[in-house]
Amino acid sequence: MKLQMILKNCINGMAVYLIYSAYLFQSSCKQNEFIPPAVGEKIPFENKSFKPFSQVIRESSANIFKTAWAKSNMNKILDSIGKDKTEFTLLIPSDQAFEKVGINLQKVNLMTSSFLDTLLLYHTIRNRLNDAVLKNRNDNLIAYSLLYEKGYLTLNRFFDIEPINNNLYDFERYFYRHALKIEDNNLFVNGAYVGENKYVPTRTGSVYFIEKVIPRTGKTVLEILESTPKFSLFLETLKYSDELYELEYAKKNEGRKINRPSFANRHLWQKGENSLVLFQTFFFPTNKAFEKVGFKTIEDIKRFNQERFEPTWKLEGGNYNMEGQFPIDSLLDYHVSLGFYSKYSRLNWRFNKRSDKRWIYSNLFSEEKFLQKLVYSNSDFNLNEEILWPFIHQIDNNGRFLIGLFGSNQMSMVDEPNIPSLMGPIHAMDDLIIPKNFQLKK
Repeated sequence: MKLQMILKNCINGMAVYLIYSAYLFQSSCKQNEFIPPAVGEKIPFENKSFKPFSQVIRESSANIFKTAWAKSNMNKILDSIGKDKTEFTLLIPSDQAFEKVGINLQKVNLMTSSFLDTLLLYHTIRNRLNDAVLKNRNDNLIAYSLLYEKGYLTLNRFFDIEPINNNLYDFERYFYRHALKIEDNNLFVNGAYVGENKYVPTRTGSVYFIEKVIPRTGKTVLEILESTPKFSLFLETLKYSDELYELEYAKKNEGRKINRPSFANRHLWQKGENSLVLFQTFFFPTNKAFEKVGFKTIEDIKRFNQERFEPTWKLEGGNYNMEGQFPIDSLLDYHVSLGFYSKYSRLNWRFNKRSDKRWIYSNLFSEEKFLQKLVYSNSDFNLNEEILWPFIHQIDNNGRFLIGLFGSNQMSMVDEPNIPSLMGPIHAMDDLIIPKNFQLKK
Protein backbone atom coordinates (compact mmCIF):
# COMPACT_ATOMS: atom_id res chain seq x y z
CA MET A 1 0.00 0.00 0.00
CA LYS A 2 2.80 2.43 0.91
CA LEU A 3 4.60 1.80 -2.38
CA GLN A 4 1.38 2.39 -4.33
CA MET A 5 1.02 5.75 -2.58
CA ILE A 6 4.61 6.69 -3.48
CA LEU A 7 4.02 5.74 -7.11
CA LYS A 8 0.83 7.77 -7.22
CA ASN A 9 2.59 10.79 -5.78
CA CYS A 10 5.49 10.43 -8.20
CA ILE A 11 3.17 10.15 -11.19
CA ASN A 12 1.09 13.13 -10.07
CA GLY A 13 4.29 15.11 -9.58
CA MET A 14 5.48 14.56 -13.12
CA ALA A 15 4.63 18.14 -14.01
CA VAL A 16 8.31 18.70 -13.33
CA TYR A 17 8.97 17.15 -16.71
CA LEU A 18 7.61 20.26 -18.34
CA ILE A 19 10.90 21.80 -17.25
CA TYR A 20 12.51 19.58 -19.85
CA SER A 21 11.23 21.72 -22.72
CA ALA A 22 13.07 24.71 -21.30
CA TYR A 23 16.13 22.51 -20.87
CA LEU A 24 16.07 21.55 -24.55
CA PHE A 25 16.20 25.16 -25.70
CA GLN A 26 18.79 26.03 -23.07
CA SER A 27 21.05 23.13 -23.96
CA SER A 28 20.94 23.98 -27.64
CA CYS A 29 22.44 27.38 -26.85
CA LYS A 30 25.61 26.06 -25.24
CA GLN A 31 28.06 23.29 -25.85
CA ASN A 32 28.90 21.19 -22.80
CA GLU A 33 32.48 20.04 -23.02
CA PHE A 34 32.86 16.28 -22.75
CA ILE A 35 35.46 15.04 -20.28
CA PRO A 36 35.33 11.49 -18.92
CA PRO A 37 34.21 11.49 -15.28
CA ALA A 38 35.99 9.80 -12.44
CA VAL A 39 35.01 6.21 -11.85
CA GLY A 40 32.17 5.91 -9.36
CA GLU A 41 31.23 3.00 -7.10
CA LYS A 42 32.62 -0.37 -8.12
CA ILE A 43 29.94 -2.52 -9.71
CA PRO A 44 30.22 -6.33 -9.71
CA PHE A 45 31.00 -7.64 -13.19
CA GLU A 46 28.81 -10.33 -14.76
CA ASN A 47 31.18 -12.66 -16.56
CA LYS A 48 28.84 -13.77 -19.35
CA SER A 49 28.52 -13.34 -23.08
CA PHE A 50 25.94 -10.67 -23.93
CA LYS A 51 24.91 -8.64 -26.97
CA PRO A 52 26.77 -5.37 -27.64
CA PHE A 53 25.08 -2.02 -27.00
CA SER A 54 24.55 -1.38 -30.70
CA GLN A 55 22.58 -4.60 -31.16
CA VAL A 56 20.41 -4.05 -28.07
CA ILE A 57 19.57 -0.52 -29.28
CA ARG A 58 18.93 -1.69 -32.85
CA GLU A 59 16.59 -4.49 -31.77
CA SER A 60 14.62 -2.33 -29.33
CA SER A 61 11.29 -0.60 -30.01
CA ALA A 62 12.73 2.76 -28.81
CA ASN A 63 12.72 4.32 -32.28
CA ILE A 64 13.22 7.92 -31.18
CA PHE A 65 16.21 7.01 -29.00
CA LYS A 66 17.53 4.80 -31.81
CA THR A 67 17.33 7.66 -34.31
CA ALA A 68 18.90 10.13 -31.88
CA TRP A 69 21.77 7.74 -31.16
CA ALA A 70 22.48 7.16 -34.86
CA LYS A 71 22.60 10.89 -35.55
CA SER A 72 24.73 11.72 -32.51
CA ASN A 73 28.44 11.25 -31.85
CA MET A 74 27.83 8.80 -29.01
CA ASN A 75 29.63 5.83 -30.54
CA LYS A 76 32.74 7.94 -31.08
CA ILE A 77 32.52 9.39 -27.58
CA LEU A 78 32.25 5.99 -25.91
CA ASP A 79 35.08 4.65 -28.06
CA SER A 80 37.26 7.61 -27.08
CA ILE A 81 36.82 6.74 -23.40
CA GLY A 82 37.91 3.16 -23.93
CA LYS A 83 36.39 0.82 -26.49
CA ASP A 84 35.46 -2.55 -24.96
CA LYS A 85 37.34 -1.61 -21.79
CA THR A 86 35.01 0.81 -20.02
CA GLU A 87 31.50 -0.14 -18.96
CA PHE A 88 28.40 2.02 -19.28
CA THR A 89 24.71 1.93 -18.43
CA LEU A 90 22.14 3.42 -20.80
CA LEU A 91 18.78 4.72 -19.59
CA ILE A 92 16.63 4.46 -22.72
CA PRO A 93 13.26 6.27 -22.66
CA SER A 94 10.38 4.84 -24.68
CA ASP A 95 8.88 6.67 -27.66
CA GLN A 96 5.88 7.59 -25.50
CA ALA A 97 8.20 9.11 -22.88
CA PHE A 98 9.89 11.32 -25.47
CA GLU A 99 6.58 12.37 -26.99
CA LYS A 100 5.30 13.46 -23.56
CA VAL A 101 8.08 16.08 -23.41
CA GLY A 102 7.54 17.18 -27.02
CA ILE A 103 10.24 15.16 -28.78
CA ASN A 104 9.30 13.11 -31.84
CA LEU A 105 11.19 11.67 -34.82
CA GLN A 106 10.63 14.80 -36.89
CA LYS A 107 12.17 17.01 -34.20
CA VAL A 108 15.08 14.62 -33.68
CA ASN A 109 15.89 14.84 -37.39
CA LEU A 110 16.09 18.64 -37.05
CA MET A 111 18.41 18.54 -34.02
CA THR A 112 22.17 18.93 -34.35
CA SER A 113 24.46 16.06 -33.39
CA SER A 114 26.00 18.11 -30.55
CA PHE A 115 22.53 18.85 -29.17
CA LEU A 116 21.72 15.13 -29.22
CA ASP A 117 25.06 14.37 -27.55
CA THR A 118 23.99 16.50 -24.58
CA LEU A 119 20.66 14.71 -24.31
CA LEU A 120 22.16 11.22 -24.59
CA LEU A 121 25.22 11.83 -22.39
CA TYR A 122 22.81 12.78 -19.62
CA HIS A 123 21.07 9.40 -20.02
CA THR A 124 24.38 7.48 -20.04
CA ILE A 125 26.02 6.38 -16.79
CA ARG A 126 29.65 5.46 -16.40
CA ASN A 127 29.82 1.96 -14.85
CA ARG A 128 27.81 -1.18 -15.32
CA LEU A 129 24.76 -1.04 -13.11
CA ASN A 130 22.61 -4.10 -12.50
CA ASP A 131 19.80 -5.34 -10.31
CA ALA A 132 22.24 -6.66 -7.72
CA VAL A 133 23.37 -3.14 -6.75
CA LEU A 134 20.02 -1.36 -7.16
CA LYS A 135 17.78 -3.77 -5.23
CA ASN A 136 17.61 -4.44 -1.49
CA ARG A 137 19.10 -1.11 -0.43
CA ASN A 138 17.65 1.57 1.85
CA ASP A 139 19.37 4.46 0.09
CA ASN A 140 19.79 5.49 -3.54
CA LEU A 141 22.87 4.58 -5.51
CA ILE A 142 24.50 7.79 -6.75
CA ALA A 143 25.93 7.32 -10.25
CA TYR A 144 27.78 9.71 -12.56
CA SER A 145 26.30 10.51 -15.94
CA LEU A 146 28.68 11.38 -18.78
CA LEU A 147 27.39 14.95 -19.06
CA TYR A 148 29.73 17.61 -17.76
CA GLU A 149 28.58 21.15 -16.84
CA LYS A 150 31.31 23.58 -17.81
CA GLY A 151 32.32 26.20 -15.27
CA TYR A 152 31.51 24.27 -12.09
CA LEU A 153 33.45 22.29 -9.52
CA THR A 154 32.15 19.93 -6.86
CA LEU A 155 33.57 18.96 -3.51
CA ASN A 156 34.69 15.35 -3.71
CA ARG A 157 35.88 14.74 -0.15
CA PHE A 158 37.58 16.24 2.90
CA PHE A 159 41.11 15.21 3.75
CA ASP A 160 41.08 14.29 7.44
CA ILE A 161 44.75 13.35 7.65
CA GLU A 162 47.04 14.63 4.90
CA PRO A 163 46.04 17.74 2.91
CA ILE A 164 47.08 17.78 -0.76
CA ASN A 165 48.94 20.92 -1.84
CA ASN A 166 47.87 22.56 1.44
CA ASN A 167 44.24 22.19 0.36
CA LEU A 168 41.85 20.58 2.82
CA TYR A 169 39.45 19.64 0.04
CA ASP A 170 39.57 17.56 -3.10
CA PHE A 171 37.64 19.06 -6.03
CA GLU A 172 36.33 17.55 -9.24
CA ARG A 173 34.50 18.74 -12.34
CA TYR A 174 30.74 18.90 -12.14
CA PHE A 175 29.15 15.85 -13.74
CA TYR A 176 25.41 15.39 -13.52
CA ARG A 177 24.55 12.50 -11.23
CA HIS A 178 21.57 10.21 -10.96
CA ALA A 179 20.14 8.60 -7.83
CA LEU A 180 18.82 5.12 -8.63
CA LYS A 181 16.98 2.43 -6.73
CA ILE A 182 14.81 -0.60 -7.52
CA GLU A 183 11.97 -1.33 -5.11
CA ASP A 184 9.45 -4.15 -5.68
CA ASN A 185 10.70 -4.36 -9.28
CA ASN A 186 9.96 -0.66 -9.86
CA LEU A 187 12.82 1.61 -10.95
CA PHE A 188 13.22 5.06 -9.40
CA VAL A 189 15.58 7.69 -10.85
CA ASN A 190 16.08 10.94 -8.94
CA GLY A 191 13.08 10.15 -6.79
CA ALA A 192 10.71 9.64 -9.72
CA TYR A 193 9.08 6.37 -10.73
CA VAL A 194 10.27 5.68 -14.29
CA GLY A 195 8.54 2.35 -14.90
CA GLU A 196 8.88 -1.30 -14.08
CA ASN A 197 12.38 -2.70 -14.01
CA LYS A 198 13.40 -3.58 -17.59
CA TYR A 199 17.05 -4.53 -17.31
CA VAL A 200 19.10 -5.88 -20.21
CA PRO A 201 22.78 -6.76 -19.69
CA THR A 202 25.11 -6.02 -22.60
CA ARG A 203 28.66 -6.95 -23.50
CA THR A 204 30.12 -3.69 -22.17
CA GLY A 205 27.47 -2.57 -19.72
CA SER A 206 23.74 -2.49 -19.13
CA VAL A 207 20.52 -1.04 -20.48
CA TYR A 208 17.46 0.00 -18.49
CA PHE A 209 14.39 0.80 -20.60
CA ILE A 210 12.40 3.54 -18.87
CA GLU A 211 9.03 5.27 -19.32
CA LYS A 212 10.14 8.80 -18.43
CA VAL A 213 12.67 11.22 -19.85
CA ILE A 214 14.90 12.32 -16.97
CA PRO A 215 14.49 16.09 -16.45
CA ARG A 216 17.47 18.43 -16.30
CA THR A 217 17.20 22.17 -15.87
CA GLY A 218 20.85 23.24 -15.77
CA LYS A 219 19.70 25.92 -13.29
CA THR A 220 21.15 26.93 -9.96
CA VAL A 221 18.97 27.10 -6.87
CA LEU A 222 18.84 30.89 -7.16
CA GLU A 223 17.73 30.71 -10.79
CA ILE A 224 14.92 28.33 -9.87
CA LEU A 225 13.78 30.63 -7.06
CA GLU A 226 13.81 33.59 -9.45
CA SER A 227 11.91 31.78 -12.21
CA THR A 228 9.28 29.98 -10.10
CA PRO A 229 6.34 32.24 -9.14
CA LYS A 230 5.25 30.13 -6.16
CA PHE A 231 8.62 30.83 -4.46
CA SER A 232 8.38 34.62 -4.90
CA LEU A 233 7.59 35.45 -1.27
CA PHE A 234 10.39 33.20 -0.01
CA LEU A 235 12.86 34.95 -2.33
CA GLU A 236 11.64 38.40 -1.27
CA THR A 237 12.12 37.43 2.37
CA LEU A 238 15.70 36.30 1.83
CA LYS A 239 16.54 39.55 0.04
CA TYR A 240 14.84 41.58 2.77
CA SER A 241 16.90 39.85 5.47
CA ASP A 242 20.13 40.73 3.66
CA GLU A 243 19.09 44.36 3.19
CA LEU A 244 17.99 44.70 6.82
CA TYR A 245 21.28 43.34 8.14
CA GLU A 246 23.27 45.83 6.06
CA LEU A 247 21.04 48.66 7.25
CA GLU A 248 21.24 47.71 10.93
CA TYR A 249 25.01 47.18 10.70
CA ALA A 250 25.50 50.64 9.22
CA LYS A 251 23.32 52.23 11.93
CA LYS A 252 25.32 50.53 14.70
CA ASN A 253 28.73 51.23 13.12
CA GLU A 254 28.47 54.95 12.30
CA GLY A 255 27.47 54.44 8.66
CA ARG A 256 30.20 51.93 7.78
CA LYS A 257 29.13 49.31 5.25
CA ILE A 258 29.67 45.61 5.73
CA ASN A 259 31.29 43.46 3.08
CA ARG A 260 28.89 40.55 3.50
CA PRO A 261 28.04 38.00 0.79
CA SER A 262 24.40 37.72 -0.23
CA PHE A 263 22.31 34.79 0.94
CA ALA A 264 22.82 33.14 -2.46
CA ASN A 265 26.59 33.44 -2.14
CA ARG A 266 26.68 32.31 1.49
CA HIS A 267 24.81 29.12 0.69
CA LEU A 268 26.43 28.60 -2.74
CA TRP A 269 23.08 28.83 -4.53
CA GLN A 270 24.44 31.22 -7.14
CA LYS A 271 26.22 30.77 -10.44
CA GLY A 272 29.79 31.99 -10.88
CA GLU A 273 32.78 31.20 -13.04
CA ASN A 274 34.18 27.84 -11.89
CA SER A 275 31.92 28.13 -8.87
CA LEU A 276 31.86 25.39 -6.27
CA VAL A 277 28.68 23.33 -6.04
CA LEU A 278 27.79 21.78 -2.68
CA PHE A 279 25.05 19.18 -2.94
CA GLN A 280 22.12 19.61 -0.59
CA THR A 281 18.45 18.79 -0.17
CA PHE A 282 16.12 21.79 -0.05
CA PHE A 283 12.66 22.22 1.47
CA PHE A 284 11.49 25.59 0.11
CA PRO A 285 8.17 27.12 1.23
CA THR A 286 5.63 28.21 -1.37
CA ASN A 287 3.58 31.38 -1.17
CA LYS A 288 0.73 29.20 0.07
CA ALA A 289 2.86 28.12 3.07
CA PHE A 290 3.35 31.77 4.08
CA GLU A 291 -0.31 32.59 3.54
CA LYS A 292 -1.40 29.78 5.88
CA VAL A 293 0.28 31.56 8.82
CA GLY A 294 -0.93 35.03 7.86
CA PHE A 295 1.92 36.31 5.63
CA LYS A 296 0.23 37.43 2.41
CA THR A 297 2.81 40.03 1.37
CA ILE A 298 6.40 40.97 2.15
CA GLU A 299 5.03 43.85 4.26
CA ASP A 300 3.39 41.30 6.58
CA ILE A 301 6.76 39.59 6.99
CA LYS A 302 8.57 42.88 7.66
CA ARG A 303 6.02 43.82 10.30
CA PHE A 304 6.37 40.40 11.98
CA ASN A 305 10.16 40.72 12.03
CA GLN A 306 10.24 44.30 13.33
CA GLU A 307 7.86 43.52 16.21
CA ARG A 308 10.22 40.79 17.50
CA PHE A 309 13.61 42.22 16.53
CA GLU A 310 15.74 42.74 19.67
CA PRO A 311 19.34 42.48 18.43
CA THR A 312 22.41 41.77 20.55
CA TRP A 313 25.64 43.32 19.30
CA LYS A 314 29.20 42.29 20.08
CA LEU A 315 32.26 44.48 19.57
CA GLU A 316 34.87 42.65 17.50
CA GLY A 317 37.92 44.27 15.87
CA GLY A 318 36.52 47.75 16.19
CA ASN A 319 33.12 46.90 14.68
CA TYR A 320 29.84 45.78 16.19
CA ASN A 321 28.51 42.50 14.81
CA MET A 322 25.03 41.19 15.46
CA GLU A 323 24.77 37.88 17.28
CA GLY A 324 22.12 35.39 16.32
CA GLN A 325 19.53 35.77 13.59
CA PHE A 326 16.54 37.90 12.73
CA PRO A 327 13.23 36.36 13.85
CA ILE A 328 12.26 35.67 10.25
CA ASP A 329 15.59 33.88 9.68
CA SER A 330 14.95 31.68 12.72
CA LEU A 331 11.46 30.87 11.42
CA LEU A 332 12.85 29.80 8.04
CA ASP A 333 15.93 28.02 9.38
CA TYR A 334 14.83 24.51 8.37
CA HIS A 335 13.95 25.75 4.90
CA VAL A 336 17.32 27.47 4.39
CA SER A 337 19.82 25.28 6.26
CA LEU A 338 17.87 22.29 7.66
CA GLY A 339 18.10 23.89 11.09
CA PHE A 340 21.89 23.98 11.28
CA TYR A 341 22.41 27.73 11.46
CA SER A 342 20.22 28.20 14.51
CA LYS A 343 22.44 25.71 16.32
CA TYR A 344 25.81 26.86 14.96
CA SER A 345 26.55 30.48 14.14
CA ARG A 346 29.38 29.32 11.92
CA LEU A 347 29.34 25.98 10.20
CA ASN A 348 31.99 24.22 8.16
CA TRP A 349 31.11 21.00 6.39
CA ARG A 350 33.27 17.91 6.62
CA PHE A 351 32.82 14.93 4.34
CA ASN A 352 34.53 11.59 4.21
CA LYS A 353 32.52 10.70 1.10
CA ARG A 354 31.16 12.65 -1.86
CA SER A 355 28.81 15.39 -0.76
CA ASP A 356 26.11 14.13 -3.14
CA LYS A 357 25.30 11.64 -0.36
CA ARG A 358 23.29 14.55 1.05
CA TRP A 359 20.66 14.14 -1.67
CA ILE A 360 17.39 12.91 -0.20
CA TYR A 361 14.77 12.31 -2.89
CA SER A 362 11.14 11.57 -2.09
CA ASN A 363 11.45 7.84 -2.78
CA LEU A 364 13.54 7.66 0.43
CA PHE A 365 10.90 9.33 2.58
CA SER A 366 9.51 5.91 3.46
CA GLU A 367 12.95 4.71 4.64
CA GLU A 368 12.39 6.05 8.13
CA LYS A 369 14.88 3.77 9.92
CA PHE A 370 17.60 4.71 7.43
CA LEU A 371 16.97 8.45 7.71
CA GLN A 372 16.89 8.40 11.51
CA LYS A 373 20.49 7.12 11.50
CA LEU A 374 21.68 9.28 8.60
CA VAL A 375 24.70 11.41 9.47
CA TYR A 376 24.07 14.35 7.18
CA SER A 377 27.38 16.00 7.99
CA ASN A 378 30.00 16.58 10.62
CA SER A 379 29.87 20.06 12.11
CA ASP A 380 32.39 22.78 12.83
CA PHE A 381 35.93 21.52 13.35
CA ASN A 382 36.02 22.57 16.99
CA LEU A 383 32.68 20.97 17.83
CA ASN A 384 33.40 17.55 16.34
CA GLU A 385 29.69 16.74 16.48
CA GLU A 386 27.72 14.68 14.00
CA ILE A 387 24.64 16.32 12.49
CA LEU A 388 21.75 13.93 11.98
CA TRP A 389 18.87 14.19 9.53
CA PRO A 390 16.32 16.37 11.38
CA PHE A 391 13.01 15.20 9.86
CA ILE A 392 10.42 12.49 10.16
CA HIS A 393 8.29 11.51 7.17
CA GLN A 394 4.79 10.23 6.58
CA ILE A 395 2.53 9.45 3.62
CA ASP A 396 -1.16 10.29 3.95
CA ASN A 397 -4.09 8.31 2.56
CA ASN A 398 -3.88 10.21 -0.73
CA GLY A 399 -0.22 9.37 -1.23
CA ARG A 400 1.00 12.86 -0.36
CA PHE A 401 4.28 13.33 1.49
CA LEU A 402 4.33 14.93 4.95
CA ILE A 403 7.45 16.15 6.75
CA GLY A 404 7.93 17.18 10.37
CA LEU A 405 10.59 17.62 13.03
CA PHE A 406 11.48 14.91 15.52
CA GLY A 407 9.38 15.38 18.63
CA SER A 408 6.89 17.68 16.93
CA ASN A 409 3.23 16.97 16.19
CA GLN A 410 3.14 19.40 13.30
CA MET A 411 3.52 17.87 9.81
CA SER A 412 4.12 19.94 6.68
CA MET A 413 2.74 19.04 3.26
CA VAL A 414 5.04 18.56 0.25
CA ASP A 415 3.47 20.39 -2.70
CA GLU A 416 5.94 19.22 -5.36
CA PRO A 417 8.86 16.85 -4.70
CA ASN A 418 12.17 16.41 -6.54
CA ILE A 419 12.45 19.68 -8.48
CA PRO A 420 15.89 19.32 -10.09
CA SER A 421 18.65 21.89 -9.63
CA LEU A 422 22.41 21.86 -10.07
CA MET A 423 22.81 21.73 -6.29
CA GLY A 424 20.30 18.97 -5.53
CA PRO A 425 16.59 18.21 -5.23
CA ILE A 426 14.15 20.92 -4.14
CA HIS A 427 10.96 19.87 -2.37
CA ALA A 428 8.32 22.60 -2.52
CA MET A 429 6.45 22.84 0.80
CA ASP A 430 2.87 24.03 1.28
CA ASP A 431 3.43 24.47 5.04
CA LEU A 432 6.21 26.12 6.99
CA ILE A 433 8.46 23.80 9.00
CA ILE A 434 8.35 25.72 12.26
CA PRO A 435 11.25 25.19 14.71
CA LYS A 436 10.47 23.83 18.15
CA ASN A 437 9.55 26.45 20.74
CA PHE A 438 9.19 29.13 18.05
CA GLN A 439 6.14 31.29 18.71
CA LEU A 440 4.41 32.78 15.70
CA LYS A 441 2.30 34.96 18.00
CA LYS A 442 3.81 37.12 20.72
